[in-house]
Amino acid sequence: MPLLVNLRLLVLVAFTSGALFAQQNLSFRPPDALNPAAFEHFYDMDYEHSIQEFTQISQRHPGDPNALNHLLTAVLFRELYRIGALNAGNTRMTVLLTQSTVRPIRTSAIRSSL
Repeated sequence: MPLLVNLRLLVLVAFTSGALFAQQNLSFRPPDALNPAAFEHFYDMDYEHSIQEFTQISQRHPGDPNALNHLLTAVLFRELYRIGALNAGNTRMTVLLTQSTVRPIRTSAIRSSL
């Protein structure tokens, strides 16, 4: 039994140290100093700030499809959150689309971001 516990601990340490090492070498596309803050706000569900930051990034990199993709993803998630279609429970975020929760998405919000 102690061997099994030690093996589990070793696997846990290996995965944890790998994840920590990977986070230190993050790179964003497009390469912009504002990207880390924008993604931090996005993953904290602070969509208004992330949209503002992704807008600035897309204006500085107008030909980069990644910049536009990040901006439109933030706008889409803000709208899904607004209509109550996001479930940020347990370990993963899921989109809940039922007739009782769905309200129209404001396409004007998406169009104005283009």
